[in-house]
Amino acid sequence: MNKKRILACTLIGIMITSFGLYGCNKQNKSKESPKKVEKENNENSNVDKTKAETKSIKTGDSKKSNLQDNKVSLKQKTIKGKSSVVKYPFVSGISDKNIEDKINKTIESEAKNLLDYSEGRVDISYKGYSLGNEYLSIGLKGYATAEGGKVEMLNTINYDLSTGKALTTENFFKNDKESLEGLNNLFKKYSNGDTFSTGYGFFIKSDQDSKDSIVFYHLKNDADREFTRVEIPMNEIEPYLVK
Repeated sequence: MNKKRILACTLIGIMITSFGLYGCNKQNKSKESPKKVEKENNENSNVDKTKAETKSIKTGDSKKSNLQDNKVSLKQKTIKGKSSVVKYPFVSGISDKNIEDKINKTIESEAKNLLDYSEGRVDISYKGYSLGNEYLSIGLKGYATAEGGKVEMLNTINYDLSTGKALTTENFFKNDKESLEGLNNLFKKYSNGDTFSTGYGFFIKSDQDSKDSIVFYHLKNDADREFTRVEIPMNEIEPYLVK
């Protein structure tokens, strides 16, 4: 499943391209131009974060030394349509300002797409994780409500902060035969037998009260209104990451 399909499916009312949280047939774009209301807001909801949580994982010796200068934080911004609200983060504290600007433009573009792909009501917030100031993972998530009912939306944005490269299942995980077999076996273990696909979306999760992990999400079929999520501990999936 590619990112375009996820956006189309979750906004039957996605996330995904690649935070769609969980749905099906693509809606026509709203003709209304959403009014952008940019404001910094330090209030947190139960899913919003104004600061990215930080933890470290092993990433080899190839990371640049300027990663130590990263002090990643998130400030909330908002865009509004006629009956929709999308809250998204503005990233600051990345030492390489070119990378920081690139990430912020991507996040803003994805946030606008969540309004554009639905004619119903959309309520989106976000959550962000920074692992050892090396990887940044942002999830835009919420629900769209249209004639067909309520549909979960999720669109994830993952970046390597040392290179500014957007991370996908194609470039973040090893793709040799042995690694793909290992990934598939690991995926089956945590999904009760489902098969792994490089078309799945993912986000990197790091909570202070739990271990680091990678969460994959996908639609099992086009009629689903929610994505299936499969969470795999970082220490088990790390051997299959591209260093």
